[in-house]
Amino acid sequence: MRPKTVSATDAKNRFGSVLREVNQTDEPIVVERDGKPVAVILSMAAYERLKNPKRSEYANLNFSAEWDDGDGRAGVHAGPKGFTWWYRPNGPGGSFGELGSDQTFEEFLAEGPRGVAVPEHVLSNLESIIKANKVTDSDRQGRQVGEQS
Repeated sequence: MRPKTVSATDAKNRFGSVLREVNQTDEPIVVERDGKPVAVILSMAAYERLKNPKRSEYANLNFSAEWDDGDGRAGVHAGPKGFTWWYRPNGPGGSFGELGSDQTFEEFLAEGPRGVAVPEHVLSNLESIIKANKVTDSDRQGRQVGEQS
């Protein structure tokens, strides 16, 4: 769907109603001069979404692993927002008292796992998966350009 367009003159003459429309619909309006786009009018909500995208740079990451850890079971789940590390005393099925902590990917790469002893093969898998699933700034810009077409 193409965004609505208005001429620069029309935007100037109807600025109040253009602002109302943008805020009511939360859809951008493209301002054109001589038939060429020169600006976009956005609602504050749309602007904030652009400034602070909620889409994680690891949007496609979904991974879980678990392992024996002494007298219990430990594990990790990796999703778009980071890791959830957990430890369950007394093995599978365990007992009450499962412990968990959350950690971002950046924290993991800087500090290592939080609160759980992790086997080396799981650590190397996690690091590989993170690097393979990271969405770079150029990927993000390419997606935004493609989405606007």
